[in-house]
Formats: sequence, structure tokens, C-alpha cells
Amino acid sequence: MQKKNLIIPVVGDFSGPKALGAIGEYLRKNGLTVSSFYTSNVEQYLFDSAVFDGFAKNIKKLPVNDKSMFIRAVFHMRYTHPARIQDHMSVTLLQRMKVFLKDFDEGLYPSYRELIVTNYIAADSKP
Repeated sequence: MQKKNLIIPVVGDFSGPKALGAIGEYLRKNGLTVSSFYTSNVEQYLFDSAVFDGFAKNIKKLPVNDKSMFIRAVFHMRYTHPARIQDHMSVTLLQRMKVFLKDFDEGLYPSYRELIVTNYIAADSKP
């Protein structure tokens, strides 16, 4: 992916008015769709700062399809997740972006806890 210039690192505020909107505009202009979006655990801080709604509105600006996925990291220092593997410090979760948008519009994410336990796909930890 790197050799084909398909990985685009961006520094910006996920809930702000510029970064994600500009990415969405660029992708649409070039006929591209988001295949994956790695959030790490940034959404936890967006909830803590009461700006998560701005992030969700920005996700609506991105061209996505039924296969577009979020990749999240949940760290167990603050949150214990049902998919946690004993002795692991974090769990990686996937979620379809269209499912996220539908769930957000239905008000299913009043907090980070609901976000990480609603309609997630746990990454398989078996070798």
C-alpha cells in the first residue's frame, strides 16, 4: 500500500472543521473510498472532551461503502472489554463505518463505553 501511495497520514483534529472534511473532498474528487480508518483510542478522548459529535459529523463527509471499517484499540487501563484476552493490555476492534453512522444517528453512543461494546467485531487473536 505504501509503494502505491495508498496510506495517507494526516495530522489534525478529528472533531475539527478541516482535516477530515478535506480528506473526504480529496477522496471524492479522485473517485476513492475509505477502506479503513485507524482511530486507535482517540475516540475516548473525544468523548472526554465532549466533541465526539463533531467527529461523527466529519465521518459523514467521507466516502464509505459497505466494506469500510474502523480499526480501534481499547486499552484496559481504563476500560475492560468483553473481547479482552487475559493478560493482554489492549484489544483491537473492528466496526463497519456504515454501521457506526447508523448507530450514531440512532443515539446508541452516549459514551465511549457504549461505542466500544456496540456492534463491534473482535479481531481474531488465534495464530
